[in-house]
Amino acid sequence: MAGVFIGIPTINRPEFVRDAIRSVLAQTYSDVEIVVSDNCSEPGVAESISSFIEEIGDKRVRFHEQDTNVGEYGQGRYFFDAAKDSTYFMILHDDDVLSVNYVEKAIELLDKSPDLAYFCANVNIIDENGTASPKSVTQKFLQEHGRTEAEQGPFSVVEGHLRCGFTLISGTLFRTSALKTSGFVDPQGVGNYPFESDIFLRLGDHKCQAWFQKEELLSFRFHTSSMRHYIKLLDNEKTVDAMTEQFERRTYTGTTEHQRKLILSKLYRSKALINARQGKAAQCRSYIIKCFGSNPLSVRLWLLAPIALVSPSILSWFLPKLPEIQEAPILRRKEIN
Repeated sequence: MAGVFIGIPTINRPEFVRDAIRSVLAQTYSDVEIVVSDNCSEPGVAESISSFIEEIGDKRVRFHEQDTNVGEYGQGRYFFDAAKDSTYFMILHDDDVLSVNYVEKAIELLDKSPDLAYFCANVNIIDENGTASPKSVTQKFLQEHGRTEAEQGPFSVVEGHLRCGFTLISGTLFRTSALKTSGFVDPQGVGNYPFESDIFLRLGDHKCQAWFQKEELLSFRFHTSSMRHYIKLLDNEKTVDAMTEQFERRTYTGTTEHQRKLILSKLYRSKALINARQGKAAQCRSYIIKCFGSNPLSVRLWLLAPIALVSPSILSWFLPKLPEIQEAPILRRKEIN
């Protein structure tokens, strides 16, 4: 059993996933096991990836094809089960690329700090061709996730997650034992989201800390087929319900609890809007009331209350136009496989 297990979930990206595989095989740390899992790609795609892996002829990498589309939860559980007794565990998205010394540096730091749950590093943004994007693109991404002002070193997993969605799943090197202790993800979780948030919230339940490396050791690929261009998580009722359940059953203290309530307020506003669009006036009003419970000092909510009482149809037009309804980083995704 290799010391590091790396799972690469893929769907309909045969060219991109080749780069991801190559980046892992090129690591200066060689004790890795790589499993590429295809999640029901279009005909011929899985075969082309399987052939590519066979041509490589490296026993460290193998291919798996899912029988049905199992979503991010299914892929994640498959990888975690396959990791077995590996000391470290990573999920690398099929369009992302590791720097050659990423794993070696991560293990070096985690071995020195056995209490830390994972290692994450800064990223740079590349385009479809693998070319570095303008610095402004990378800076905007880092700023959105609280990376520009963050200092290198240990940090609180839950505080970073709630404040700015600090850690993204792709390329994060976890200590497998920490994930086993946390339970990895909720048993009832299905589909794509909130798989990522689920992992970090459960680690937060155990007051885990992690290491942040300021170096840009990981490349995230932004491209036209990225779901980030068209997916609207807060318009999806199942996603909003799953997220709401996760945050309602947890409580914290201080600024972390304040952040939890702000996120809940955004989720409640989304439920209010969804119900307004469906013509469910009573349900719409009940979620506006819940918004007050989570964020009673919001001036915008005081403006919304009379509108909700008079006409949910007007609210469905008005609510999305409020700046405060914009997604927090924790409710925003770079990618979903």
